[in-house]
Amino acid sequence: MVSDPWGPGDQAKGASVNDNGGLGGKFWFGMVGVILACTVGAVVIFFIVSSALFRWGLIGMFIFFSIVLLIFGAIFDRRHKREWEEEENA
Repeated sequence: MVSDPWGPGDQAKGASVNDNGGLGGKFWFGMVGVILACTVGAVVIFFIVSSALFRWGLIGMFIFFSIVLLIFGAIFDRRHKREWEEEENA
């Protein structure tokens, strides 16, 4: 029989007596969900890159993704312009 190192009166009300210090089901289901989401995202990105490569060749693929990244950067900069101006003036 294992005795409680904190004594019988030190345990908080409503605390689980059978808590073995494990991570629990919620953590593992979340981990599986994150892994599945990353896998699906990687497959989608691979499909987009490979289809661009087959359609336009190596140079066309790099030009296409350069344009996509430039558009993304321009949108990002417009959305965060006020925050950066406030940081410069502070």
